Amino acid sequence: MPLPDGVRHHAVVGTMAADPHGVVAQLAGDGMVQPPSAAGRHEPHEDVVTVRLPAVGHMSLLDDPRVVTLLGEVQRRADGRRG
Repeated sequence: MPLPDGVRHHAVVGTMAADPHGVVAQLAGDGMVQPPSAAGRHEPHEDVVTVRLPAVGHMSLLDDPRVVTLLGEVQRRADGRRG
């Protein structure tokens, strides 16, 4: 499904590897999904902000403190644009 235009999208990509951009990260991904698929890169879209997190599995992303921090930053930026 294509992403709607005019909306800023965010993707958090986890990798089991310590180097989130290395060969192992590309092959193993987060243990369930490889990075290109996790980032929704089937159809490139310029409005997607992607963050890669090292050393985290797929299910661990649900309560990883780094994800909570990133979501807070996104919310604060959105609040600043509205005010």
